[in-house]
Amino acid sequence: MNIKEGINVLHAKSLEAMAKFKNLPSDNIKRNLLEMIQSQVARVEIATRVHARFIDEHRNEFYSYFGDDDSMVQNYFYGHTKDVVDNIATTIFFQTELVFRAIYADNKAQKIGEEGNFQKIIAHIFVDTENNWKINESKLAIVLWKLRNINHGGGIYFDGNKEPELEYLGKKYKYEYGKIPNFQPNELFPFFIDFIDAIVFAFENEPSLSTDIPHPFYTAK
Repeated sequence: MNIKEGINVLHAKSLEAMAKFKNLPSDNIKRNLLEMIQSQVARVEIATRVHARFIDEHRNEFYSYFGDDDSMVQNYFYGHTKDVVDNIATTIFFQTELVFRAIYADNKAQKIGEEGNFQKIIAHIFVDTENNWKINESKLAIVLWKLRNINHGGGIYFDGNKEPELEYLGKKYKYEYGKIPNFQPNELFPFFIDFIDAIVFAFENEPSLSTDIPHPFYTAK
């Protein structure tokens, strides 16, 4: 899936997901998360279209920025795709983690952040068993959560010398200490698309279904 296809499908998926919760109160935590994701994906899609149009209409000028060096241009395209993926991932990973932590804290009558084990929170949200994952949605959440942690290590996997091999939809993903995971940026779009479905799945089922709280943004003012 190339970057254009990935963004188009992701944008359609984010609109579909947001529409399912549009009747909730404007400050509702579930509605707000999906609105944030949709808004970020829309901004990225618009910027990518403008970017592509500039290259199509001003090709010579575009190449001149790189001294007409094809290898430099290819490096640029790789970096551009990575930047697009990073922008989307930042919203999806960090905002979803905050929301899942808030829902867990509300369900357990705790403060947000009191429970430090995020895998325990994922198990609660998707009603699964920690470290014996059975539900595809929670398996995907763990795969992405590991990738999210890698961003803190500058793109290199460092996690207490643990080297998990995680499975999702029959494919295994190995995380090796001190190594860069073998993911190409454009390969992450199917994960993002599936994860929006996973968020909706969580929100349409207990314990999230009956959790009716404002997004922490509203209580932080």
